[in-house]
Amino acid sequence: MRRWGRLVAIVATVVVALLLVRIEGDVLLLLFGSTLFAVALNGVSGWLSRHAKVNYKLAVAAIVLVLVAGTCAGALLLGARIVGQLSQLVQRLPQVVDTIRAHVAHVPIVEKAVPPSPSRIAPPSPAAAASSATGAVVALGHAAAAVVVFLFVGLYGALDPSAYPRIALRLVPPRRRARFAQILAELDRALKRWLLGRVIAMATVGVLCSVGMTLLGVPLALGLGVFAGIATFVEYLGAVVSAVPAILLALAQGPMTAVWTAAVFTVAHVLEGYVITPLVTRRMVRLAPAYTLAGQAVMGTLFGVMGLTLATPFLVVASMFVRALYVEDLLGDREPPVEEAEPRAAGDRAGHGASPGSPAPLALDEATSR
Repeated sequence: MRRWGRLVAIVATVVVALLLVRIEGDVLLLLFGSTLFAVALNGVSGWLSRHAKVNYKLAVAAIVLVLVAGTCAGALLLGARIVGQLSQLVQRLPQVVDTIRAHVAHVPIVEKAVPPSPSRIAPPSPAAAASSATGAVVALGHAAAAVVVFLFVGLYGALDPSAYPRIALRLVPPRRRARFAQILAELDRALKRWLLGRVIAMATVGVLCSVGMTLLGVPLALGLGVFAGIATFVEYLGAVVSAVPAILLALAQGPMTAVWTAAVFTVAHVLEGYVITPLVTRRMVRLAPAYTLAGQAVMGTLFGVMGLTLATPFLVVASMFVRALYVEDLLGDREPPVEEAEPRAAGDRAGHGASPGSPAPLALDEATSR
């Protein structure tokens, strides 16, 4: 009966969470993104505080100042060039598509499948132009408000990282607080390792693609490389989306240039996916590609670009809660998955852990005690 009671509680919690997501999904995703920012800032600041022997809040302030200074310096040195190249990319892509269309127009299948491009686009009416301008201003205001909320919620969360778990644990029955504190600690470690892997992967892919396309003579190589690095944050789909405009521009230079550009993207993402990310995120919750793509499809359909961007970290959080609350606590199955058994056993032989089924030590002692 206790297990059935736990199952009913879990189902009720999931239903309430789904209702909240359905009603205020965009706001909840924004807060989830702010939490990721707080986790990342907490990880970097904690590392600096431990190694530089400085106060934690001073470390947070130093990291924020470095981020602000780096953003301003990057905007001054490279911002104009990147924005110019991206604007040229947007302007040039229709011409590239028309060039490719002209080359393959004689193929019967392409001629039937692809409609002819319009010769002239009628200018919008004054009322439509005014409506578009008003919509752009409103969208810009919403985006600015979202950025402010994202930054300040993340900053306040990083300045006092133990306060918010304490508040959350007060909502849990006292006999379950130690277990929930353990889950939160494991989730914190998993998200930090995942974020570290994404940052390193983004930098690697951006540099490799920019250098490779520059050597191949692909136009707008810097802008395309920056876009490829940013898109890498979205696992799997980001690699495909970022490669399409680069290959289209390279195809306008010649078929072999397009082939070599595709090879550059393939090498960069294979290196990221099979070498860098596994090394950084080892012993973390790893999601199967099919689960990740399915989650991205669902989140992208429900919440658009923001849902697609945050789909993978959301799945990491959801999978850890399912494993801890349902598989381990409700079903009583504390055996590690097959792919985790060998690394954990190796760690046990080295004297770094207990038995494979034993829980990890608590990391939120202060939160648990209160």
